[in-house]
Amino acid sequence: KKRIFCSMVALVGSAMALCFIFITGLLYEHYSNLQTEQLKETASYIEQGYEAAGQSYLETLQTGTNRVTLIAEDGTVLYDSQEQDVSQMGNHADREEVQQAEQDRFGFSRRFSSTMSKETVYYAVRLSNQSVLRVSVEYRSLFAMMGVLLVQALFILLVMLILALLVSYQLTKKIVKPINTLDLEHP
Repeated sequence: KKRIFCSMVALVGSAMALCFIFITGLLYEHYSNLQTEQLKETASYIEQGYEAAGQSYLETLQTGTNRVTLIAEDGTVLYDSQEQDVSQMGNHADREEVQQAEQDRFGFSRRFSSTMSKETVYYAVRLSNQSVLRVSVEYRSLFAMMGVLLVQALFILLVMLILALLVSYQLTKKIVKPINTLDLEHP
């Protein structure tokens, strides 16, 4: 009786844990793709504004959570929406997304910060004057997202385990009842 009961509870618990991991992975992938598409769209709008009005457009732009960087052909940072003194910033010519944009007009890369549990996505586009406009955004890593969802998942898991306990108890009783009612003297 005890073995059947424990097996059923373990089966439900492991199925719930696997579902949580799988669904979180799918949500993360969907969220990541959505962020990337929004980043491309934002870069396109900023590119059009820059091409029409020049650097003054960038200086008046409200970037929200995005970071906008204008990089000269030689890798020198000309403008950055989060830095006041761009002369202190290093050369960006070696950045993956910048190199891709210089070759293919568009560049894309991701970098993970394990200390901050965040991933930064970069999208770069080469402008008509051969400089590179880069737009980036930070968002939570998969593990950080799992941490946020963990409280809700644990609550759901607790409810499902309680239901599994009740159902397992009833099923175990039904499975064992015919065995217990056997009359071994007169089968």
